[in-house]
Amino acid sequence: MSVEIVEGEDFSQLDGSTLRAKLEEALAENRSLKKELATSRAKEILGSNGFSLVKPEDLAGVKLEEMEAKAKELQEQRLAERRAIVEDLLKAKGFEGDELKAEVEAWLSGGSGSREEPKDGGTEDGSWSTGLTGGQFVRDTDKKLPPMDDPMANFTSHFSKK
Repeated sequence: MSVEIVEGEDFSQLDGSTLRAKLEEALAENRSLKKELATSRAKEILGSNGFSLVKPEDLAGVKLEEMEAKAKELQEQRLAERRAIVEDLLKAKGFEGDELKAEVEAWLSGGSGSREEPKDGGTEDGSWSTGLTGGQFVRDTDKKLPPMDDPMANFTSHFSKK
């Protein structure tokens, strides 16, 4: 039962069930708008402050005026947890002292430590090339395959001598 609320309407002539329905509808709409505003505000706060470890869902139920402080608190907490994990992993690999601190900072700043690791990519420089295959990655080995002349996989033209 959808009840339209008209401004200036005389509610004194309505029965209790109609008033109750109007109240519940208004409250539901109010909750929906509050949730939408909170999500939008959370995304704005997270984006403008660079809180990459916090999601808008983490701030659900937090008052609008307390969101930024809560987001900062969650970011710091998660960064500390991440630091502890990286530190433990590097200690297990034998790092200690200043070398450990330098490695932890390198990992947390987006690097992968001071050691050179192999590049993960499709070309020699580690970058990927894409073709006209709907955004799929094209590997060098795929470029060496013969073209399909017809859907029945007739490769004769590719192998025939010209």
